[in-house]
Amino acid sequence: MFKLKDPTTIVYQPADGQVPKEFRLPVKLTEEPACQIIGQFVYFTTSDTRFVFSLSGRFVFASSLDLMIPVEHINQGPRQSG
Repeated sequence: MFKLKDPTTIVYQPADGQVPKEFRLPVKLTEEPACQIIGQFVYFTTSDTRFVFSLSGRFVFASSLDLMIPVEHINQGPRQSG
């Protein structure tokens, strides 16, 4: 379970009783992020930014969702005109 401890720290409390892990964000959050684990990475997503961490708690990168390309535009290539 993920919980926002303060505006720059998210704590993960494993269900199996293991030691909690802290994820330190590079900025202060103004909203509760959506959290998910995919493979070896943990993703925290707010309305405008995605933060990626390794499972060990190390910050990997952040990206603005404004710069992300919608899936429907990938691999369409240039349009041909008549």
